Amino acid sequence: MVFVGDPNKSHFIGFEHLIEKGVIEIHPFTKEIESFYQSADVLIDINADIENDVFLSSKVINYLSYDKPIIAISQDGSPVREIMSGYRTIIHSHHNVDEIYEALIQGSCCIGENMDERAELFKMFDPNNVAKQFVNDIVFSMTHKSEY
Repeated sequence: MVFVGDPNKSHFIGFEHLIEKGVIEIHPFTKEIESFYQSADVLIDINADIENDVFLSSKVINYLSYDKPIIAISQDGSPVREIMSGYRTIIHSHHNVDEIYEALIQGSCCIGENMDERAELFKMFDPNNVAKQFVNDIVFSMTHKSEY
């Protein structure tokens, strides 16, 4: 398990033996994150532990570029669940130890599988498509002002 980004060291109290064995790696924040993504077997996105969270992490969007299983840890009503449910290679888990464990097992079973099912998501979040949709929405709202 590799953590990147100056995680709180107190979260690892009691797990020092796993760090010493190399089972857990902790790396400081870096803008050169690509090598970590490329060397990972499974990518994990941890979201807020609140229902109906309104934020979608940019990290999970970046993960779509990699042919790796994604485990999305979030609560019900979160954008990642609403947008990315139903994909075999994107495994969802609540903030629950047993569910996270099962998600890790399921994610490891997807290693090396075809990720073509994500093409629609990749298109949806492509910056060119997002910008085009944004411009279209602005033009539409300007031409239909009287309807608002």
